[in-house]
Amino acid sequence: MWGGPDTIYVSLMGQKVYVRVYGCDDSSGYTLHWESPHKLTVTYSACRPYPSRPGDYSVAESDPVQQMLRSWNDIEIGYKDSGHVATQ
Repeated sequence: MWGGPDTIYVSLMGQKVYVRVYGCDDSSGYTLHWESPHKLTVTYSACRPYPSRPGDYSVAESDPVQQMLRSWNDIEIGYKDSGHVATQ
């Protein structure tokens, strides 16, 4: 990405509950789904950088999750891998 990776976050009432550095500009693997008024599911994606060697398409280890709360106030927060892998 131009200028380096971005940060994706989910915020509830101004409180960040999920924060991840994400080096791809395709964020289509991320969704939020309210299962009920007290249960939120965050679906996340992976980023695959351009290969440094031909054929090397491993998922980036450099997109760390900085915060992943499992609950906030009376809301349960679940996380699910979308299986989507974006390319830089």
